Order: sequence, then structure tokens, then C-alpha cells
Amino acid sequence: DVERVRVASWEMGWIVAAGNPKGIVSPADLARDDVTLANREVGAGARKLLDDLLVEAGVATDQVRGYGRVFPGHAEVATAVELGVADVGLGIALAAHVEGLGFVPITRQACDLYVPRDELGSEPVQALLETIVSGRFQAELSAFGPYDTSETGDHID
Repeated sequence: DVERVRVASWEMGWIVAAGNPKGIVSPADLARDDVTLANREVGAGARKLLDDLLVEAGVATDQVRGYGRVFPGHAEVATAVELGVADVGLGIALAAHVEGLGFVPITRQACDLYVPRDELGSEPVQALLETIVSGRFQAELSAFGPYDTSETGDHID
């Protein structure tokens, strides 16, 4: 029996060249011959999301040029797009904005804490919950990117 508490959320989407010259808007576009992907490593959240999107769209991974080329982080994916090594990658908005690239939003993702209900009133949990809603924590989180903290500390059903 747990209580779910929101820490932050962020936008995930297609990182593309500025102006999105290839018009990439969906997983089906990754199967085009003129599109090369900068992928993330197995185990990365972005890779899992991409794989799920491809399955939903009926696109096999062997139809995606660059599927086997992996990059260790969102920034590296954005750099690959900026340098023309790839046309698209799945990542966070910040990575695209830092490099002056385009960004096509797909979904929002969130980081939540799951706290046992019988521990909600305990001192350590109260200290943790007070910390995540503090201005200092939110300022430090903002230094890492455009995280949405409007629901930080909210109990999610």
C-alpha cells in the first residue's frame, strides 16, 4: 500500500534539425530511406519508449536506418543530429534546445516517489517531501533542464 508523489516531469520527443527539414513527426517516418536515427543504448528510457512507439506503428527495427548506432545520452543524440550524423533521435527538449535544434513533442514522462503509506508521517519521509518542494531543490533541478515542477510534491492517484 503506497502513496505516489510527483517529483518532476519532462517532455520527450523527436530531436531534429532546426526547422525539421525532413518533416519527421511520427515513428513511421523512421522507416523512410532518407532518415537516419541516432539511437540510445539498451536499458535507456528513451530506447524503451522508441521501441514501444515502433511496435505501435508496426515499424520493424531493421527498417530503421541507424537503429544499431547507439549514443550514451540525450546530449550526444542531439550532437549527432547537429553534426548531420543523424536526422532524428528521441530525447528530452533541453538537449534539442541547447544545440539550437528542432523538437517535436511526443509525450510527457515523470519521476515519482512511491512511499509506503504507513511511512508517510515518519521524520525521514517528511524531510524528503519537504526537500523536493523547497525552492532550493527546484532551482537545482532546473539547472539540469526544463523540468516541470508544477506538480512536485503532489500526491498522484
